[in-house]
Amino acid sequence: MNDDPNFPVSYYHANYREYVDLNSCAFIFNNADEYEFAVGYVGVVIGGGSSYHIRHYRQLKDGHSLPQFYNENKNQWIAIPLYHYSEIEMYITSHGYLGYINDYHAYSYYMFKYAYKQLWGVEYSDELNGTTP
Repeated sequence: MNDDPNFPVSYYHANYREYVDLNSCAFIFNNADEYEFAVGYVGVVIGGGSSYHIRHYRQLKDGHSLPQFYNENKNQWIAIPLYHYSEIEMYITSHGYLGYINDYHAYSYYMFKYAYKQLWGVEYSDELNGTTP
């Protein structure tokens, strides 16, 4: 947002953008079994204004559970699928980009990665190797 490194863009599609507020990343709790954190972000509709939101994430520390985000519309935690570059590319080809957004929760995943790095100081381990589809 305005080239501020504390507000990197984590998601954009058409006329909508989400900018992570890295300064807002905070643990809600972090114990031996799981952690939960929250992150603020600015949702911007090009030509239509902006608003500030909070997104919550949690993950078990069992070494294999997928991270989850809290979907306020459904009032439930939703697992974010593990991303593999080639699978994402095939999914978009088969189901279109909107199908990918809805099923893979790309907006939540990329924000999760930014917040994870901010809180833990390391990249979230996935097989994208810094690339995005």
